Amino acid sequence: MRKTLLLVGGLAFAAALSSEAGAQTFGVKGGLSFPTLSDNGQLPVFKRQTRFAVGVHMVLPSDPGSMLMFQPELLYSRQGALASNQVGETEFDLSYVRLTPNLRLTVPLGGVQPYFLGGPYAAWRASCEMAPVSNCNEISRTDWGLDLGAGIRFGGKTGFFVEGRYAFGLQDITDRDAGFNSKNRVALALVGVSF
Repeated sequence: MRKTLLLVGGLAFAAALSSEAGAQTFGVKGGLSFPTLSDNGQLPVFKRQTRFAVGVHMVLPSDPGSMLMFQPELLYSRQGALASNQVGETEFDLSYVRLTPNLRLTVPLGGVQPYFLGGPYAAWRASCEMAPVSNCNEISRTDWGLDLGAGIRFGGKTGFFVEGRYAFGLQDITDRDAGFNSKNRVALALVGVSF
C-alpha cells in the first residue's frame, strides 16, 4: 500500500509541476529491471535478477525547439541480487524510489526523435527482504550514483517511447559488519507514453 501511495503521489506531484512549469511533455513509463550487486571479485558472487520498474518524468526545455532539455524523473525500481558463496545462496530483494535530474539531448528528426540522457540519482530504500535469513539492518537506507541511457520517441506532442538505461551505484549499500562491500548495478528496459 505504501508503494502505491508513493507512486500516486509522485504522479500527482509531477503532473502539477509540469503544468506550472510549462513542460513540453509529461511521461509515464514502465518495464523490466535487471539488477545485481557488484562483488569486486570477492565472495559472495552476485547473480543478476529480473524485476520491474515504473515511473514518471517531465521534460522542461528552455525553448520548445531546444535540443538540450532537463528531464527530472521519479522511478520506483525493484532491485537486488542472488548471492552465492560456500555456505549457500541468499536472495536480496530490495526496492528503491529514485529521483534523477537528467539532462537530455534530443536529435529532432520529425516524428522520430532519438535522445540521450544522463545524470546523478539519489535513491531511498522502500523495502528490503532477504531469504533464507533476513538482516536488512546491514543494508543502507539510501543509495546514490549515475544514470545513463538512450531512447527513441515516436509521435508529435503525444507519443510513445522505448528507452534503455544503466544505473551505476557509487555507494556501498552493505554495512562493514556484513563482511563485504557491494554497489547497486541496474539495467532497465522501459516503454512509455508522453503527452
